Amino acid sequence: MSFFYVNSKLLKKKKILVFLFCFPLLACDSVFTRFSHLNYECEKNIFRVSEIWITKKLQLLKGYVVINNTKYNLDTIEESEEITILRLNKPELKIEINKYNDTVLIFKDRNLLNLKCKRSYFKM
Repeated sequence: MSFFYVNSKLLKKKKILVFLFCFPLLACDSVFTRFSHLNYECEKNIFRVSEIWITKKLQLLKGYVVINNTKYNLDTIEESEEITILRLNKPELKIEINKYNDTVLIFKDRNLLNLKCKRSYFKM
């Protein structure tokens, strides 16, 4: 009887140790992410923005936007918990992406456009 009791105690301790070891690995998703791609494919619009692509490697952000079938590298990418702001100097353009509801707003000259875009996300 006591042999089985000791074995079950050891088994419980091993399960707890495995859980304590694996939990931080599973909970810290961003620690082990090498890169991620965030892509927005947008419907036809007056600014002719068809695609927005953001690549994140560790803390380095790069991206581009496709306007009228021409690919432009983004000059500035600012990221907060709620909003990602993308800036392009030529042509002058500001894009705000709300992370909670995936709303894409484009500011060009003094015009504002709310785009309908399909979001896709990939990470490794």
